[in-house]
Amino acid sequence: GSGNNITAYESIEENETTLSIDQTNFVGIQLTQVELSRKVTDFNDTYAKPIGIRLANFCNNYMTETAALGFDNIVGSTAALSGFNGVDNLKIRLINMGIDWMDMYCGLSPQSMGGVRQGTLGLFTPTANDKILMKGAIGDYDGFTMYQDQSMQFHTTGTAAGTPVVAATVTTNGATSVNLSGLTPTQTGVYKRGDKITFASSFAVNPITKAAYNYLQTFTVAADVDSDGGGLATVTLTNPIYFTGAYQNVSAA
Repeated sequence: GSGNNITAYESIEENETTLSIDQTNFVGIQLTQVELSRKVTDFNDTYAKPIGIRLANFCNNYMTETAALGFDNIVGSTAALSGFNGVDNLKIRLINMGIDWMDMYCGLSPQSMGGVRQGTLGLFTPTANDKILMKGAIGDYDGFTMYQDQSMQFHTTGTAAGTPVVAATVTTNGATSVNLSGLTPTQTGVYKRGDKITFASSFAVNPITKAAYNYLQTFTVAADVDSDGGGLATVTLTNPIYFTGAYQNVSAA
């Protein structure tokens, strides 16, 4: 109220990430004098457009691969995405993360998009069904603008052989690695770069209130992992584990 003194202050925390520009790609061509004398339109059709397509595919592949590594959350399996319920589960998870639900986009592989179309057919109005049957299109769907892209990556997971458990409780806030035990001894590729992994009792939290949700927080494996002769392994994660503070992302470590 009026006249009250401020007795407590809240610190502002800002996180930062170092960006490395380390990806280059080009297509080298050697032109003769005859080729250099061709019309601009001929040059575009013969050289510029094919080169542009190749470079665009490189960028597309790289971005979809790195996006999968940087985005920890996963909802169900690829098969679970078929139909309206699967897409709606994606929406719920994004809203829980604080994503603006008024402007969302969903990019799927042709196979996954086909599953959504086939699972949706017959559920909506004749207008929506006509778009699916005649044009193979979905368009706007449960708040998403839908896209399909043949460059979407398919991931082969590690074996996760054995009964892995956390060998030692993580005590460092912001840790990026976890020690596991109970794996099958001397196994190559128990986890693969890009695998999604959860830890018992480490539930996802609301990004503002830090209240726990009813599902475990998902993390992404940063590098391939092999188990040693005792069934032990250290898993490095792409994103840190925060169990307290402004960046808290789990209910407990």
